[in-house]
Amino acid sequence: MLNTGSHAHVRLLRRSGFALAAVLWITLVLVMLSGVMVQRLRAANVFSLEGQGDSAASWAAQAGVSYALARWDAHKDWATSVVNAPLPGSEATFSIHFGPGGSGDSVCNLEGAAAADSELGPASVPAGRAYLVVTGNFHGHQQKLTALVGRAGLKWTSNSALLATGPIDLSGRVKIRGYNSSDGAALVTADLVSTSAANATLVQASGQVTVEGAVRTASTNPSAIQHANITASKGFQTGSSVTPPPDPGIAARVAAASTSAVHNPTMSAGNTTLGSGKFYFPAGLNYNGNLKLDGSNLYVEGPVNITGSVSGTGTLFTTGSASLKGNASLEAADPHGLALYAQGDVTLSGIDGSAYLNGLATAAGGNLVHDVSDSVAVLKMMQQAVEAPDNSESTLFAGSGRKRFGNPSNINDAATQSDHDLLNDFLVGDSETLGQSSLKLPSGRFYKDSFGMLDRMRQLVTNDNSGHPVEKQFLLDRLNALHTPGSMPRGLLAHHLAGMQGFVDDLNSNLAQATTDGLSDSLNDLWNVLLPSSTDARLKALAPSRQALRQHLVHTYDTFSLSGLGTASFRGQIYCGGNLTCRGDLQVIGSVAAAGTSSAVSLQDCAITYVPELAEQAGSSLGQVAVLAWFRP
Repeated sequence: MLNTGSHAHVRLLRRSGFALAAVLWITLVLVMLSGVMVQRLRAANVFSLEGQGDSAASWAAQAGVSYALARWDAHKDWATSVVNAPLPGSEATFSIHFGPGGSGDSVCNLEGAAAADSELGPASVPAGRAYLVVTGNFHGHQQKLTALVGRAGLKWTSNSALLATGPIDLSGRVKIRGYNSSDGAALVTADLVSTSAANATLVQASGQVTVEGAVRTASTNPSAIQHANITASKGFQTGSSVTPPPDPGIAARVAAASTSAVHNPTMSAGNTTLGSGKFYFPAGLNYNGNLKLDGSNLYVEGPVNITGSVSGTGTLFTTGSASLKGNASLEAADPHGLALYAQGDVTLSGIDGSAYLNGLATAAGGNLVHDVSDSVAVLKMMQQAVEAPDNSESTLFAGSGRKRFGNPSNINDAATQSDHDLLNDFLVGDSETLGQSSLKLPSGRFYKDSFGMLDRMRQLVTNDNSGHPVEKQFLLDRLNALHTPGSMPRGLLAHHLAGMQGFVDDLNSNLAQATTDGLSDSLNDLWNVLLPSSTDARLKALAPSRQALRQHLVHTYDTFSLSGLGTASFRGQIYCGGNLTCRGDLQVIGSVAAAGTSSAVSLQDCAITYVPELAEQAGSSLGQVAVLAWFRP
């Protein structure tokens, strides 16, 4: 008999066994999953700790960057390595290593005159900049930050040599031009700009005005630019949108300096040098003498009046007007220069050196009157000779076989001298045979009558006791710079070519071919052997610089022949919130902006030479040192 109850019991036991196995299996899976979860949670915690370590190292590196910026803001030449400097309240540290430019080296070139090497490559750190490498450390974790550091100065409107927000009036001889660097290696566009959109005359001129760029204005009035007496190589543009430079916040900077700068520094009679730092003048600045700035920031409440020379590097901020009369120039070895920021009007005037020299010559009589005018004409003729293509035939002695620039190999033969060489004789009184009497100068004088005109003028100024010490010293400096007999490195152009000392050294080592009466004369003598085919290894090595040297000469002659040997200069950046006036034998090298609500500009017998590097770097002491660009580590 079939026992159905026992079959049901068996089925129940089978079902119970299957359920137990399932439970055991699920339990095992859960245990395995929980283990995996624990491992993952532990790993996540490890990863979290790793991230915290990297973050701590990153914060340490950023702290190191801030530390370096503060040190450079106080001392531009700071280059002291830092090893594992601790962060307060933390176990993190940072390190900065300075070196010659190898892997991981920081390089300080804030005061350099030329580009420096770094791990990025040769000459990869521009003058006035620093390459910073900071490593942050935290318990074996490292993070590296790499940056280009510098003071950016005031951002300038592209290609604007002269910018005004109001009308521009030009009179006498005015020249606007541009060079890509302070040594004048190549020409760049230099525009004259009014940002005004007024329906009025905004640019007008009387006299002779040359603009090596465009004359532009935002106004759509067809008569906004009066073309008469203006030659512009890039034409005239109305309806041109131009943005003025930003307001540098002069009043706020001066107010802040009142609590952080040295008050009323000592200003010595005649000559004063102010070192690196901030100096505050609470009641204006009036100074007669020569002022030299060495990385100085001057903050002035009220007007500034300086009669004399201003040189060096630094920035002058004034809440009032600024009047500079004299010669404000940049030392050749410094890439930055001066910057002038005035909330009010700015008036720049030369020392009237040409008028002083003409007065002395007129009183002395004779050929000295013609020496003054002929010297400028001769410099211009020398410039034209250098600009002529190689092997151009002489224009002074047509059909003679002579050249305009560059002597033949027999450089001491007066009968084969180039035009440039003969013209140099007019200026410096070379000892070579005269041999010609038919060459006329613009004054009508002949070659023999004008021999050594610079030496005669120098003697005239040396003997003057008429009570004009500033003008006298300025003219003596200018005449001595043009020519120092028997000392080629200090001869004509030497102070403009100081950065090419290697070339000067090679010329000195090659006196068998180079004369000793001036660097420009020596370049003329060596021009036709300064070739890749030269048998002299030194000349062969210098051949690639040949065209750059030509442009150096052109730039320098152009500077001297502006309106006379008495031309003063301001080298740097000028910004004002009022009106700008420049007059009297003055040249501004850098950039100019009158950027108030409707600031007018008036130029009389002046030149403005736009140099982008000065426009960007002048006033490099403006504000604080900052990171200009980050690099991927």
